Amino acid sequence: MKKLFLLAIAILCFNNSFAQPGRERSHMRNMEKILQLEKVKLMEVLNLDEETSVKFFIRLKDHREKMRENMEQLDKLTDELRKKLEDENLDVNDSQFKKFNDEMVNIENNGKKIRVDFIKSVSEILTPIQISKFLVFERAFRNEMQDLLMKKRGGGRGKK
Repeated sequence: MKKLFLLAIAILCFNNSFAQPGRERSHMRNMEKILQLEKVKLMEVLNLDEETSVKFFIRLKDHREKMRENMEQLDKLTDELRKKLEDENLDVNDSQFKKFNDEMVNIENNGKKIRVDFIKSVSEILTPIQISKFLVFERAFRNEMQDLLMKKRGGGRGKK
């Protein structure tokens, strides 16, 4: 799996070196390539037949869209809260902060509910072993991509 990740990051580096003017388009192409790589690896790890694969990836796409929308809500609320906190005439007794806090917690809880609902929904398609493999793969893939991006940027997480 490491070889595929290294190949993916090499493609990302190569594309980024030529794509300064259309940086956003380049970023979208890179994301599409990463998603394609993830899809191929998932099909391999989960040993999915074509019919199951179609059903699973439709649900996964819907799940990720819901999670994206949830994150956008959280980002918007965070921006509003940040602006309010930067106000020089900040009233420490302002009850609006409690509303902000409650709303933030509700949005975060909604994200958790979306995730749980997705995992329950794929139990209609995947076996318990496949779900376990998916959960392990998803975390490992995300961590590997983060590590590769950090190395690319010159950072990196320390090894334990």
